[in-house]
Amino acid sequence: MTRRNEKPEIVRKLVIFSDICSSTALVEDLKATDNLSNWLNLLIRLKQDLISEGKNIGIDMYKFVGDGWILLAPYDIDRNTLFEFLYDFFCCFEIGLDGENINELLSRRPKPMGLTFGSDSGDLIKLEMNEQVEYVGRPLNVAARLQGAAKQFCEPYGAVALLSKSALAQMRENPPGEDMRGILKQVTVPLKHVSGGQEIDCWRWEWA
Repeated sequence: MTRRNEKPEIVRKLVIFSDICSSTALVEDLKATDNLSNWLNLLIRLKQDLISEGKNIGIDMYKFVGDGWILLAPYDIDRNTLFEFLYDFFCCFEIGLDGENINELLSRRPKPMGLTFGSDSGDLIKLEMNEQVEYVGRPLNVAARLQGAAKQFCEPYGAVALLSKSALAQMRENPPGEDMRGILKQVTVPLKHVSGGQEIDCWRWEWA
C-alpha cells in the first residue's frame, strides 16, 4: 500500500472507457432462459482479445467495470493504431455474439447493440491500494463521461467513440499516405460533473 507522505508517481496516459450497449437488457434476457454462461463466455473472450491485441501496441487493461473495461494506452499512440484496435475489438464482439450463440438465444435483439468508447489523455496519479495498482485523475472522469455521452450517437448496431480534443491532439498523426481508419467529426456534448456541466467540443469517431 502506498504509504503516507510518499511522493506520488505521475504517469501520462490515454484513458479509454469501453461499454457494451444495452448490456442490462442482454443479461436479463439470457438470465430468463438460464443462458448466463454464454454471456460470461463472451466477456472472457473479449478480455482475452483485449489483452492479446493490446499487448503489441502498449495498451493495458486496467479494470473491468461490469459491462466494459478501462484501458490505458500511450498518450501519443498513432491514431490509426488506436482506431484499428477499437474496430478489431468491435469485430471480436461481433464474432463472440455468434460464437457463443447469443444472437440465437435472445428473445428480442435490443437497440442499440454494439460498443461505445470515451477517451481522454493527461496525467494520472499511480498508487497501490490493497496490493492493487490504482489510478486517479481527471482523464478517468472525462473519459467515463465521454463514453456515456457517446450513447446519443449510437446507431442500432455499430461502434462509436468520443475523444477529447486534447487526446486527439497528443496522438501521433497517421503516416503520410495512410488513410484514416473510420471517420472523425467534431461534435459538442454536455458533460455532467465535468467543467461545471458545460458543453465541450470533442471528436466523434465511427467506423465507415
